Amino acid sequence: MGTKLWIRWIGLGGRDAMRNVPLVRVGTLYPFLRVLREIGCPIDKLLDECRLLRQLDEKGPEDFVPFYSVLFYLEKTAQAESIENLGFVVGSRSDVTDLGTYGRMALQQTTIFKAMLYAQRYIGSYNTSLSHWIAEEGDHVRFHGRFNTHVKEGLSQADQFSQMINLDFLTRCLGSLWRPTEIRLQSGKPTGIDLEQQFGCRILFEQESSSISVPRSLLGERVRRSVVRGDRKNTPALESPPRTFVESVCRVIAAQQFEGYSDIRLSAEAAGLTIRTLQRRLGEEGVTYSNLVDRVRFDRAVSMLEDTDSKMIDIAFEVGYEDPGSFTRAFRRWSGFSPQEFRKLSPGNESDTAVPITKFAS
Repeated sequence: MGTKLWIRWIGLGGRDAMRNVPLVRVGTLYPFLRVLREIGCPIDKLLDECRLLRQLDEKGPEDFVPFYSVLFYLEKTAQAESIENLGFVVGSRSDVTDLGTYGRMALQQTTIFKAMLYAQRYIGSYNTSLSHWIAEEGDHVRFHGRFNTHVKEGLSQADQFSQMINLDFLTRCLGSLWRPTEIRLQSGKPTGIDLEQQFGCRILFEQESSSISVPRSLLGERVRRSVVRGDRKNTPALESPPRTFVESVCRVIAAQQFEGYSDIRLSAEAAGLTIRTLQRRLGEEGVTYSNLVDRVRFDRAVSMLEDTDSKMIDIAFEVGYEDPGSFTRAFRRWSGFSPQEFRKLSPGNESDTAVPITKFAS
């Protein structure tokens, strides 16, 4: 019997999200770092090379970082430690709740079908390059996942880890005695490991998408209550990912603050684009890279002025200026106020003084 598309939902951000710079929650790295520490692998040097070390120090698990930076780190680590199946190793020691709010909420749905629908709708809020969907195949359905990215370096590790998490997700929903009949992976087959013996089912590699087969008759079963953790009402809502290309580039620029706000080369690399392509696409949106650097600097400065008692010199250094005078002149150009005036006139009220992105000069 042929396969037909049953349900497919692009999820948060819609189709336009696929054109944005891919971002992922910081928490996606935590299982990798935990397992690498457990097996005695050094981690800080490669994190620093991939410009992630300072970001991990400053950001929380639900904040976003450039997905390509994470992929480069996974690839470099797998090569340095000669662990071709790093994603499988880490995934086997992790579970879906390691994905933070998204993972916990997926397990708080009432039925298997609703849990799968939640996962396919909201996975884009966790990793903007990843999509899930459900397809009917005879008396089974396939829970699909695919990374929509042109960058292949490190993708095999991410794909391996993602499928292990999906397998844990379905096992927690269906019970420990359930076993899939077939697993497909978007990535290639690692050498020196018999995965079919390990998982007890047929495994196919280099597929158009990754997927796990589930009997259709099980979709109406209620999620086993033992997997539900916490109160849905007390689970914090996920911050939505950027919905436009410009917003996603701003996130990348903000992530590069410790390496140099104004270095377009670093941002283009983290975005998986050439400098020329990045400039062209920003031009199509009517802005320049300098415009966005100013916006990111302004947003960070406003946050520090409103939420901290930081001195002007500290704020100036934080947003990339070497002296308070240069920072004060820039802030007045952005907002019409000096930083000192802004702090006095609008404490905790950023919305009243928000500056449109088009105001910023290049």
